[in-house]
This record gives sequence, C-alpha cells and structure tokens, in this order.
Amino acid sequence: MNILEYLTITPKYQKILTEITKDIKNIQINNASKNISKALICKMYQENPQNIVVVYPNIYYANIAYEDYIELMGADKISFFPVEEFITLDLVSSSNAYRLERMKTLISILNNEPKIIITNTEGYIHSVMSKERLNNSFFSIKTGDIIRMDKLVDMLVTRGYKKTPTTEVEGTFSVRGSIIDVFVVGSTSPYRFDFFDDEIEKIKTFDVDTQLSTGVLSKVDIYPIYEIQYEKNQIPSIKENILKQNELTDRIKKDLIALEEYESLDNLYIYLPYIDANYQPFISLINNPTIVFNEFNEIKEKENQNNFELASYLEQSKFVGVFDFFETINTILPISVKNIFISEFQSNIDEIEIDKHLNLSTSNNIDYNNNIKNLIDDIKINKNKTYLITHFDDYKLLFFKDTFDNAKIEYNEIKSIKELKKHQVNVCVSKNALGFIDYEENIEVLTPHEFSKGKVSRNKKLQKVYNESQKIYHKDELQIGDYVVHQDYGIGKYLGIKTIELEDVKNDYIQIEFDKESKLYIPVENIYVLEKYLGSGDKIPKLSKAGGKEWQKKREKIKEKVREVAKKLIAVQAKRELLQGFKYPKDSDLQLEFEREFPYKETKGQLDAINAVKSDMESSRPVDRLICGDVGFGKTEVAMRAAFKAIDNSKQVAYLVPTTVLARQHYLSFKERFEKYGARVELLSRFVDHQGIKNVINGLNTGYVDIVVGTHRLLSNDVKFKDLGLLIIDEEHRFGVEHKEKIKELKADVDVLSLSATPIPRTLQMSLSGLRDLSLIETPPMDRLSVQTYVLESNDSVIREAIRRELGRRGQVFYLMNRISELDSIKRKINRLVPEAKVTIIHGGMEKDEIEDSLNSFLDKTYDVLVCTTVIETGIDIPNANTIIIERADTLGLAQIYQIRGRVGRSDRNAYAYLMYDKNKILTETGKKRLDTIKEFTTLGSGYKIAMRDLSIRGAGDILGSEQSGFIDDIGINLYMKLLNEAIEEEKGIIKKQETEKVVDLKISKHIDEKYIYDDEIRIAMHQEINKIKTREEATKIINEFNDRYGRTTHELKIYVEGKYLNHLLKTKGIESYNVKKEAVYFNFDKEKTLNIPYNHIKAASIGVPDYKFKYVNDRICVEIPLTNKNNLQNEDHYIYNLTKFLENF
Repeated sequence: MNILEYLTITPKYQKILTEITKDIKNIQINNASKNISKALICKMYQENPQNIVVVYPNIYYANIAYEDYIELMGADKISFFPVEEFITLDLVSSSNAYRLERMKTLISILNNEPKIIITNTEGYIHSVMSKERLNNSFFSIKTGDIIRMDKLVDMLVTRGYKKTPTTEVEGTFSVRGSIIDVFVVGSTSPYRFDFFDDEIEKIKTFDVDTQLSTGVLSKVDIYPIYEIQYEKNQIPSIKENILKQNELTDRIKKDLIALEEYESLDNLYIYLPYIDANYQPFISLINNPTIVFNEFNEIKEKENQNNFELASYLEQSKFVGVFDFFETINTILPISVKNIFISEFQSNIDEIEIDKHLNLSTSNNIDYNNNIKNLIDDIKINKNKTYLITHFDDYKLLFFKDTFDNAKIEYNEIKSIKELKKHQVNVCVSKNALGFIDYEENIEVLTPHEFSKGKVSRNKKLQKVYNESQKIYHKDELQIGDYVVHQDYGIGKYLGIKTIELEDVKNDYIQIEFDKESKLYIPVENIYVLEKYLGSGDKIPKLSKAGGKEWQKKREKIKEKVREVAKKLIAVQAKRELLQGFKYPKDSDLQLEFEREFPYKETKGQLDAINAVKSDMESSRPVDRLICGDVGFGKTEVAMRAAFKAIDNSKQVAYLVPTTVLARQHYLSFKERFEKYGARVELLSRFVDHQGIKNVINGLNTGYVDIVVGTHRLLSNDVKFKDLGLLIIDEEHRFGVEHKEKIKELKADVDVLSLSATPIPRTLQMSLSGLRDLSLIETPPMDRLSVQTYVLESNDSVIREAIRRELGRRGQVFYLMNRISELDSIKRKINRLVPEAKVTIIHGGMEKDEIEDSLNSFLDKTYDVLVCTTVIETGIDIPNANTIIIERADTLGLAQIYQIRGRVGRSDRNAYAYLMYDKNKILTETGKKRLDTIKEFTTLGSGYKIAMRDLSIRGAGDILGSEQSGFIDDIGINLYMKLLNEAIEEEKGIIKKQETEKVVDLKISKHIDEKYIYDDEIRIAMHQEINKIKTREEATKIINEFNDRYGRTTHELKIYVEGKYLNHLLKTKGIESYNVKKEAVYFNFDKEKTLNIPYNHIKAASIGVPDYKFKYVNDRICVEIPLTNKNNLQNEDHYIYNLTKFLENF
C-alpha cells in the first residue's frame, strides 16, 4: 500500500493540492505535520513533475527528510544538496559523501531532469560557477576518439579525480598499461577506457569487486568531483586576481599551493569569484523552481547566526574577498516562481507578503515510547477515531495483530487505502508509510518509525554512497617499509620489487632487508614464504640477523610453548564432548512474538549468530559460544534472544559486565524488552543500595528473579541461583584472574554465551574450535549514517560551532586530548567558547569509581561535554553523543582513532568527528597519511576492517593469555597461528607429508614491466595469480583478465603465464629431468611413465612438432627441442607453446 493514495482519495487534500498549484507566488501552510508536508510535496510532484526545492533549517533535518522522501518516491526522483556551514567548509577538509551528492544534484539540474531537491539553509544561498562554466566542465568520450592518455589523465585531475592503484569508489581513477579506469560521479559502475595508441578502442563497464568488464558502451559523460573547476592554463590569472585584492598571508599562500595542485578544492569556495567572475546562486541554475521552506523563521534565524559568525571570522582572517559574494535569502526569494512556507505550528512571517493562507489541522504523532500498552489504551479511549497501523512485512505486522487479538480489539486487515474503514482500527503492510494525526479527518496513521522512534532501519540510498566511498584498497597487501616474517630467516623489512636480469632473463624479486642492512631477494611468485608482521599496538619489531641462529632458537622455543596450548585445546574439546547440558525445545510462539518486536532489520551476521546459539541450546551439549563483533553490530540482541529462550523454559539468566555503566545500560535495555512478558529483571552493582541488593539475592535464590544484570558483585559467594540456565559474559577478558576463576566455577554446568567487541582473526577461530564455538558478526548495521570526518588545524571557531551544533540538537560531545596535564585547560577553553555547556572530565589517572560516576552523569545528560583521554576507547555506549573532537589526532595510531571515533555515530543521527592537529605544525608523512586515510573511510564497517589488524592481536592475546600474546609479538600472529595449527594436528595424530617442491628452471623471464603496471601491490597480486595456474583454462582466463583489466599483454608476459602452466605439466606428466641449454631444451620421461606410453602415441603427438628429436636411453624416452632464431624469440612462435600442447597429450 502506498500512503500517497490517501491524499488522492481524501477530498480535503485534493482541495489543498488544487490551491497550492494555482498561480500564486507566496503560500503559507500552518499546522502541517512533518510527514503530511512531505506527502503533499510528493503528490504535487507526482501530478506535475517539476523542480521543487525543499529547504530545512540545518543539515541534520535535511538528512532525515532526504531518507523519508526516498521512501515515498524512490531514489531516482529525489536529489540532495547538503552544504556545510561556511566556516566549516572553509577551514576543514570535508568528507566525500556530501560533495558527491551535491555534484549529482548539479548534474541532474544541468541535464534538465525535474526532481525534488532537498537542501538546508546554507545550500539555498550557496553560489556555484555559472551554468556555462559548469557545462564546460563536463565532457564526453566515445569510442574512436583520438586523445592521448596523459591528456585524459590531466582532464581527470583538473576535475578533482584522485589517482589510486585500483578504481573502486566514485571520484577515483587508475592507469594500468593501455587502460584508464574511471569511477564517474553519479554512475552506477566504473568505466574502463581501452586505448590503442592514442585512440579509444573500447569503453566498458566493470565490476568493482572482480575488476572484470561487464558491458560495452559507445559513449560516456564525465563530470567533475567539485563544484569548482578550472584548467591549468587559467591558474596564473586566478592567482593574479586573488593577490590584487589580498595580501600574501600564510593562509593565502597555502591556498594558492592547493589551487595549483588541485587539492582540497572544497576549501577554496571563498575564491569562487576569482575563478569564475560570472558565478551565480545555486537556485538560479534551476528552471522555474518552486521553493518549499520548512519552518521559515528557523531558517532565517540560522542565516542570521551564520552571518554573525561569518563576519567575525572574515575579520579575524583579514581576507578581503568579493564584497557581495555571500547571497541572502531575501535576495534569492524573487528567483522562484512559487514560495511555500510550511510550519508544524501556527506561525507568522512578518517580512513577506503572503498571498494565500492554508491550515492543515494536522500534527506529528504522540510518542508511544515503544510501549504497546499506551497504544491499546489510546484505541480504547478514542472509539470513534480511525487508526491505520502499518509495518514493513506480514511477519512484523503479526505482532500487532496478536496484540490486538489478546486485547480483544477488532481490526480490519486491508491491502489498499481504498479499503480503509472509518472509526475503526485498520492494519496493513506498507513499506513507505509515514505517520501523522489529522484532527479534521479524525485519523491517526502509525508506522514503525513513529512507534519505535529512532530504532527502525530505514532503506537509505545514502548508505550505498557511504559504503562505496569507504572501500579499502588492498588493506592486507604489502607497503614499502612494512615488516614481514620469513619462517626461516626471521623478521625483515619489505623494500619493494627489484628486477634483476641475468643472461637475458629478467626476474622480479621481493627485496627484504634484515639486520645490518643485509638483503634477501625472494622470487615474487614465492611470496607465500612471507607473512606480514602483525604485533600488538604500534610496537616496532627488532630485525633478525639473516641466517643467524637466534631466530631458529626463538622459533623452537615458541613451538614448544604452542604444543602446550594445543594439548589444552584437545583436552578441553574431549571434556566438552562428554558433558551433558539442558536440551531446550524449539522456539515457542511467545519467543517468536518477542523476536517480532525487535524494531531493526537483522543483519546476515546477526541472524547467523542467532541461529547458531539456538542450535547450541537445542542440543544436549552445554553451550560455550563466543560472539565477536564491533560495537553496534547487534551482539546484545543475540544475547537477548538466548536469554528469552532460557526464561521461557523456566531457567534463570545472569548477565555479567565489567563496569557499572554498562550494567546500568544493559539493565534498562533488558527491563524495557522483557518485563512486558512477565519476566523479572534486576540489577546488581554498587549503585543498588544495601536493601535492594539483599532483595535481589533473595529473589535469585527463590527463583523470583528471572534475569539479573550485574558487575563482579554477581560473583560473590552470597549470590545463589535457584536454577541458573544461561550465563552471558560481556567482555570476559576485562575481568581479573580471581573473577575468571569464579566464572569457571559458574560455567561448570550452565550454558555460557560470551560477547566481545574485540575482533578475532579467522585463523584463530579455526584453532580455537576445540576451546569454544565462535560466531563472527562482521556485517555493519544498515541504519547508520556515516561519521562526517574533518581534518584541520586546531581552531576555536570550529570547536565552538561543533559544540553548539551538537547542543542545538540536544546532543552531547566527546572532547579528547590524550594528555592528562592539559585536560583542565581544555575544560576552561570550552567554558570560555561555549559558556552554556556543562563540562566534566575523565582520565585513566582517576579511581575506577570516579570514572564510572562521571560517565553515569554524562549518560544521564547532566553534562554536555566529556573532556577525556583515550580511556573512552572501549566500553562506552552513549547514543546521544554524536560529535567527537580529537586534539593532536596525528599522534594517535590508525586503529586507535577508529576505535575512538566509533564512540559516535551509534544512532540514526549524523555524527561528526573533528581530527585536529596543532596550528603551524608540519605533519610527518605518516601522520598525514593516517589522517587522510581516516578521513576517506568513514563508515562503521570500514573502520572495523582497518582496526581489525591491531585489534585482532588483542583478541588473540585475550583468549590465549598474556604469555602467548608476548610470543605473538616476537614472531607475528600469522606464523604463530601456523605453528599452533601444526601442533594441534600433531596432537590429533594427523601427520602431513612434507612434499618437497620440484623446482624447474625454465630460463624464461618472470617479470611484469613497470611501464605496463606501475603499482607494486598490483604486480605482486598478478605474480600470485600466475603462480596458481594448473590448467589450460586458467592460463587462458588469466591472459583474458589481464587484457581486460590492464590492456594488451606483452609477449614476455604471455610466455611467463604459459611457462607457469608448463611448470605444472612437468610436475604432473612424469618428467624426470628438464634442462635448457643454449642450443636446445632437453627433457626425459621417467621410467614408469615411459612404460605407459605406446610408440604410436609418441608418433601422433610429434606430428605437430616435426623438429623434436626422440631417443630411447636407459629405459626412458628422451626429447630434444633445438632452439633457433625463430622459436626462441619473445613472440607467438616461442617453443614453449608447442611444448605445452605436446605434453597435454600424455
């Protein structure tokens, strides 16, 4: 059912639509609920497709509205033009997501595609290049065009495209061989331009994941990444114009360098008049726009605030600029053909002459606070009211139907709005309904969005934008300077690929540096003998002495210790097999009802974990499962469903957490979900008074309490359970040794579910299969907006604006400075900048109780800003805090910044991270790279992937113990896991034969030319792919793939690929020896193979190779291939092709 149908069949709204489509300039609509306003605008567009610009006071409201409009109309009818405040735009290095959305909007406007465009106050008054300049910044490429590759590269660079090793996200391009790949703004997939000399021979689309072509095109349009675009030959005149009006300050000097290098062009917005003297307001690009202002008085208030701060900022920066560059709302208003002013309340607009006043008599829904009882009471009181209650699918709707049946409330299940029965309760499935109350029609529409505010996953188009813009390039591949582990030689440093030529044969080698600058050269195809060194934190390992005995001793010592771990694992596994636990029945109807109430859409990882836990509980073996997943990935819901299954079968549940803050949070969550089903949920921590603790302990002993959430107080001797069925442990590694022993006692005969936000590497998961079962939730939730990330010099104006913006939406702020000595001065600074903000401090030097008290006060919203050190890195979940400011971010590790930034962005609100470094500080290359990386990858999931490297080491240490963690530091986790897996197999009696690899020197080049592929990472990957070849099909497939991805392969590379296939044939076709001499190639079959080859078979096979000479020596068939000028050159006549065809016959 589509909610827009309601407007079609209701005379009141048809009359309103008639009024607002009349030729009237200024219309005011009061008492219009947020959602009915959106539906009206969509209906207006539906009946007459036109350009409608919808303006919201700030970027936050615009974001939410954008999602709702997409649900109502579909992504192809809606555009988004979000613009940050000018000071933010001018000072900080912005994330990509908003910029990409703005460019897509400009593209649709210039292509004359009528759309509903959502923007904010700053977007409405934003200026852009003239229509002519914007059109000139677009260009087309078609097959047959003559254009030099370097010219196309220049055209992409001047339009803001970033060169990367592989093209995976919008706004990037890569060059390989005769190929240029480009991911154009607004396209659904990237494009591949295949050159033949200077001609575009083919244009293809390709798949981001496989990098293989998927289709063929004849023409492609390319759009710029930034709203500002200029050619290289225009730079001198632009600089001259800027310096005519402005002194050459440090700021302008830095900006001119950025201008020349096409970097951070979004920071150069203030220079737009010098780049294009004919710049114009964004709104003036649109043909005959209708402008809809949501809460015009708030929009004007936002404009006034911006103007005040802008004047102060420009005065401080001593930038002259162009006097009338900044437009005002009043100067732009006449551009539109119609202005509609919408308000949720009865409001007056004094400065504008309104031609028509309309009153909708609607309002937003009341907050049912996820309590179905309140809704039932409301229905029973308002018997004449019409209710329409919707959900996304039949399964979720069943919860409401069951509830109404139990409450003896009659309802009608309808399929279309036309079936709606007045003065009754109606239920239906609708994917795009929005809630509202209409007092004239006496109807209330309720959807999951209104019933469970802020908890329902929305189908976001933006989520796709964010996800695509955050993919990580070859995160596991080697970078020059990385530490590696060679299992025989020890720890060295990777120095890149070196090509060495001997006797006309070129080979590529991995160059490794060991202690005292000694070097080791490893053929690239043998890269498998190396593992990337992963130790804990930022610890720099000591380089080994190449060929020294120290490494061998260390390895043997660790191997011995690893055997002890293996024995323990085997013993635990055997013991677990013998234990008998409580066998739970299949899910009851009540369990299914409980699960239907969950307002989010479960992720795949979450569902897999839930099913695994249920399967465990329904077996006779005691449950001992570890659930791993980043914060916010849905581990708690997995635990809740297991807990419900336990209490549904008259068992008790204990939820053990490491801190009182987490205990309180989980207690409130469990209480909200469980008590409506008659379950008794209690809390045990130091925040509960003496009498309360006594009552809870007594309730656990008698069975009155079903679920208890608590800290280590749960482990006290006086806590006894009547029938404990399930123990849930949150972050088990954070408990001390004494507590762990007590946990082991509790574990003896109950089911145990452990939760961890520290990821566990897959290799470890395999090894620990005997110790406990593991579920990994790696799927990030789909209901999160990305964290908008800014990198900038420390700036008081931005700090003030960031804090005020967050406080303005009733949110809270983390302010991180990792130096305890400076926290008080930071607090004083915030009090000076934002006097209205209430500020508190926490750091690792405080007592644990003090930290928890401060955190609880922050959680209760007693304070607005939490000034802290990295103590907030783990264990805090405060959804209301969605801005984080990090001072001296360049001094923190990459994974650490991800962890800390993960403190925000845990609700459906926009989250902001400001990564600041000291003024005038010259960043180190590593620090700059780290901040650039973190800026680009903004989603929760990508943060999880990047942080995985450091955190996986912690996860290994947490489970295996601190001693083993030390060994991991010594040799790296990958080699450690290899040794552990070998030891486990030994203990199980699995003995693997050590096969000695037969090395055959074909005397052909194993080299990939830098001119063909310049990027070392890709060359290594290509060598690895070639090294896997075992069949003719694989060899052909690789050549086709290389032709597709990198351009025409050279004969040298083709011979290398064919040689790898030949190598496999020599090993599998019974070849005993193979020698390449200057005059000929000699090889012979072994004795066994010779006996099985009939003479006529040899004769038939030799027809295609008349120059081959055969002998029979010592019971073996010997073959000689004379080498000539024809068959030993780098071309298609090379002898290797005939040889592989010959050997395929045997």
